[in-house]
Amino acid sequence: MATYEVTLKMEVLGEFCAGIISDIDNYMEKKNIREDSKNPVVLLLDDVLEIKRNILYQNTMEDMLKMQGSLIFANKYIKKLEKING
Repeated sequence: MATYEVTLKMEVLGEFCAGIISDIDNYMEKKNIREDSKNPVVLLLDDVLEIKRNILYQNTMEDMLKMQGSLIFANKYIKKLEKING
């Protein structure tokens, strides 16, 4: 059973995921990248979506922190792409 802190972290990470997914979707739309392409951005989107699906199945803070690290990386990556490629 998840503690209050883990439950709170689940909610925060869920919102963080939603923001990253939105940024990736906007970037893909701007650059005309199709979801069925082999573009690395599509792979990044798939990874973030997988994390979002799995958040509810984790029940330790350690699991939450691992996902948080992956999301921080994904967020930095898409922000750099936006900055470099417009």
